[in-house]
Amino acid sequence: MKRFFNFIYNVQRVLLVGIFWGIVIGLAIMLAKQLRNPTLTGPALLQIRLDGEVVETRDDTQQNMLMQFLGIGEVQSNSILLRDIQDALKLAAQDDRIQGVLLNLQGLNKVGLSTADEIGKALDRYRARSKKSVWVWAPTYSQSQYAIAAHADRVSLHPMGEVDLKGLSSTALYWGKTIQSLGIGVDVHKAGAYKSAPEVFVAEEPSAATLEAQKSFMNAAWQTFSQRIEETRGLKPGSVNELLESLPSTVDEHKTIADVFKSARFIDSLDTMEAFWQKLVKQYSPSKKEEDLMFVTLDDYLSLFEPVTTLTADGVIVLSAEGEISSESNGGINPSLIGERLEAIRKDPHVKALVLRLNTPGGEALASEQIRNDLMTVAEKMPVVISMGDVVASGGYWIASAGQKIVANPNTITGSIGVFALSFNASGLMQRYGVGRGGYKTSALADRGRVWMAPNPEVRHMIDAGVNNTYLRFKSLVSESRHMTMDAVEAVAQGRVWMGSQAVQIGLVDQLGGLSEAIILAKLQAKLPEDAQVLYDDVSERDWRSRLRKAFGRFWSQSALADLVPLGSPWSEELFVTGRPLVWAPIESSF
Repeated sequence: MKRFFNFIYNVQRVLLVGIFWGIVIGLAIMLAKQLRNPTLTGPALLQIRLDGEVVETRDDTQQNMLMQFLGIGEVQSNSILLRDIQDALKLAAQDDRIQGVLLNLQGLNKVGLSTADEIGKALDRYRARSKKSVWVWAPTYSQSQYAIAAHADRVSLHPMGEVDLKGLSSTALYWGKTIQSLGIGVDVHKAGAYKSAPEVFVAEEPSAATLEAQKSFMNAAWQTFSQRIEETRGLKPGSVNELLESLPSTVDEHKTIADVFKSARFIDSLDTMEAFWQKLVKQYSPSKKEEDLMFVTLDDYLSLFEPVTTLTADGVIVLSAEGEISSESNGGINPSLIGERLEAIRKDPHVKALVLRLNTPGGEALASEQIRNDLMTVAEKMPVVISMGDVVASGGYWIASAGQKIVANPNTITGSIGVFALSFNASGLMQRYGVGRGGYKTSALADRGRVWMAPNPEVRHMIDAGVNNTYLRFKSLVSESRHMTMDAVEAVAQGRVWMGSQAVQIGLVDQLGGLSEAIILAKLQAKLPEDAQVLYDDVSERDWRSRLRKAFGRFWSQSALADLVPLGSPWSEELFVTGRPLVWAPIESSF
């Protein structure tokens, strides 16, 4: 027995020493990478490699080092900032050292509809200003990868590869019958016929209202998406749909999918990686030799330029926030955190305009109202412009109502002006197994929030009143900020989701555009010159607890259960038990 315990003790010591030195070595390597000083002395290609997910907010590098090394920070570390891509292309367009751009999209696995569109527009601006080319090759293109690749001058594909252009789909699993069979009760309280978030818990299929809304906004999204491809590829209108309709009958043993896309001019050339590389060498190597072909990565290129870390003159601050809106410290958009930052912005004498860049499906109504109220305080001193990312719906739109101007991408998912609350209980499960309950209580509301019993009529009335009051408050805010009558707001509210292209027509958005257009508008509103300074800042919570949640969420997302629940849902006690009013849309625009 003593030998056994000695063995365990020695193993423990070895593991602890190994972990210690592993952390030290890992941190040293990361620090060395941060302290490197890259240079660019001669002509080179700017290599933009998009891996993982394209995001709006930057992670805190120092806090994230250990998480990356331990292998549980991969979700956030394996990402790239949208504005880094935009900034690099803007700088490269005026840089004689940059000969062209080489895109690598093979590692891109998640990008929103509007984000892909903004990257495409940044590539278009680069090509127009620099008169230089963008090249891209891949063994195969996913639909989201091709949405970006289509903006290149030379789009190459492996002869045996595919372009997974297929259309958009919005499907969910409906668990109403299953949950009921387990003896779990679900009480749904909602304001708005189109507020579809709770349906997956109580129904077996989408409602007619849900299908109506999905058909409307998804057709609008697909129209914008396909038009962008046709315009940038120089194809006639309707070419995308024509190709998809004919594809099943066109491919056979003599004609591959790659051949079809090449013939239809969606692809410029079919090359192996080696053949593509030789073409690149021939075009850009000064000696026509591979060893003389020079590259600079996105990160290294941006490090050559001094970033704006503080405003030294009158300018604009861009504050980016993404994630769920919650008063809890669970990552995402937190009212306390964003409130502190807004107060500092309001007091900064050099900040003459604020652009709030949002990317959120919503969350808690109370937290949304706290942020909106703080934003209104800032708006009393300076112009506030809202720039919408992939999704700014429900609670996100609640916050956006504080802006004097709202700018959205045509493929931004927005609206969803509605409210719901859910309360789950296990009363049926207890009854099934013969578990009794009872006891004294001082009021009819004393058992509110108890998961073991269904809410009584008094509690249900309280929840209904909270939902209806919140919905009325929501509509009133929209009516006041958008200068619409309450009837006009009701016509576009009811929890209905709209694309940005639709929202601008019904008055929920002022103009279409991306972050660049929002910044231009903010400068105009503040009467600032075109070259006024712009400072970027992030406010989404990135503490160690949220990283752990994201890390363990990664293991969940890789399992077979990944598609069983609505993505991005604010899972919490408030959702499952108390019936707290939520302004949240369970929609992602990634594809």
